[in-house]
Amino acid sequence: MASLTPYSQAGGVWKGEKVKGYAEWMQSKHKIKKDEYVQLLKTFNPSKFDADLLVRTAKQAGMKYLVITAKHHEGFCLWDSKYTEYDVASTPFKGRDILEELNKACEKHGIKYGIYYSILDWHHPSQSGLGHQTEMVKGRSTLTPNATPAASAAKKQTPISWAPASRCN
Repeated sequence: MASLTPYSQAGGVWKGEKVKGYAEWMQSKHKIKKDEYVQLLKTFNPSKFDADLLVRTAKQAGMKYLVITAKHHEGFCLWDSKYTEYDVASTPFKGRDILEELNKACEKHGIKYGIYYSILDWHHPSQSGLGHQTEMVKGRSTLTPNATPAASAAKKQTPISWAPASRCN
């Protein structure tokens, strides 16, 4: 699974210190405050991203499909979402559509394409994400499909409205 998010940009290092465990849990495990973590958006700019090269290389390696993290637990959306500004359109990388670029490259090279979309959203105030496991804020005992605007939006707007679900079959 491929991932382009603020946590992948940090590379498992926070404030010059190597972070133990999986990089995608860095914000939660190390109790990094949201207002501090969101600063990564200011420098998120994978300007050398080349979907065609990535997919071509994957195919040469024998891969049959590619899955990209469109939204991970940290809440960052890899598309221009109308439900949050915690997305790629709020970064220096705005204007490019990574998901569409990957979709076209996968189509071109005959690789099946899928997305991973986490319903958890540490960026949203209804979830703390500041324990080893995500904890719900007091008053929310379960995570429901409507727990966050992004989760609600998932029913209305998929990040890849241009790709039929059958593409991953």
